Order: sequence, then structure tokens, then C-alpha cells
Amino acid sequence: MRNNPREVSCLAHDAVEKARAPLASLLSKSEKAQTKLSRDSWQWKMLDANIYTLRLVLSLVEEQAIK
Repeated sequence: MRNNPREVSCLAHDAVEKARAPLASLLSKSEKAQTKLSRDSWQWKMLDANIYTLRLVLSLVEEQAIK
């Protein structure tokens, strides 16, 4: 059974929309938590890598939302 391309596109768009909010929330919380840490700590460095990745993922998710 084949899916209608329009239905698949709508499902994908809905998935993209649902993914955006939790990612943005996690990014915001990570940035806030990082401000409370010393730049020399392993926690700050871990959050820095996570923040970089979350920004990258969010940009990819938003790129998909535009399509």
C-alpha cells in the first residue's frame, strides 16, 4: 500500500513542528545552566558541545520546516 506524497509531507511537517519546541526548550535551559558554571569545568565544556549541537539540529529542523 502506497502513501500519498502529500500525506507523507504533512506528516513530516507535523513531526518537524513537534520537534522544534522541545529542542528550543532544551537549548534555552542548557544556555541558562551554562551561565552558572565556570568555563574551566567539565560540565561547562559538555554543555558547550551540547549547545553547539542543539543549535545545529535546530537549524536543520527549521530548514526542513521551510521545505
